[in-house]
Amino acid sequence: MGPKPREERKTILVSARLRTERGWSDVTIANVSSRGLMLQSVAPLRRNEFIEVRYRQTCIVGRIVWAGGARCGVRTQDDVDIAALLSHAPLKKRKPGMERRAAVRFAASRPAAERTAEASRRLARAFDWAVVAICGSTAAAFAAQIAYATLKAPLLQVGVALAGNG
Repeated sequence: MGPKPREERKTILVSARLRTERGWSDVTIANVSSRGLMLQSVAPLRRNEFIEVRYRQTCIVGRIVWAGGARCGVRTQDDVDIAALLSHAPLKKRKPGMERRAAVRFAASRPAAERTAEASRRLARAFDWAVVAICGSTAAAFAAQIAYATLKAPLLQVGVALAGNG
């Protein structure tokens, strides 16, 4: 019995996005089989590193089983949808160097009701803190007034006693 025959690979050159523990980067899928990929990347990739490859609506999760230079082999968690990788529907162009997943989302893109609710929550939090500060200040003023009234008579007696002995 010889070694198990290697599964057929389809050679493709597809630009995709790669997520590692260091963040997102560009990658090229060089070939694909039902359980793996060969990737080409500018950034060095490490053996046994878990990755996520995104191409259009396809998400492929796997582990790097070998790495050498700019290339690496990935064993995928699930079967790869080769037909989805080979489809050639036109995509929208993105600006070079623009990472859309890291871009700050504008508040205007949220629905008006959500923005209003968030503004109401912020106002309610500020009002709560103002009430707590006012109540604390009032309690401190009452405590100071009670302490002054309590100590006023004994201190006057001490002052009189000291003035008479002097």
